[in-house]
Amino acid sequence: MVDSPGYRQEAATYGWETVIGFFGKHLSLG
Repeated sequence: MVDSPGYRQEAATYGWETVIGFFGKHLSLG
C-alpha cells in the first residue's frame, strides 16, 4: 500500500462518498 498524503486523501474522500451515499440512499427510502 502506498502511504502518501495524496493516496490517503483520495481514500478518505472515496470512503466518505461511499458512507454518504449509503446513508443517503437508505434515508431517502424513509
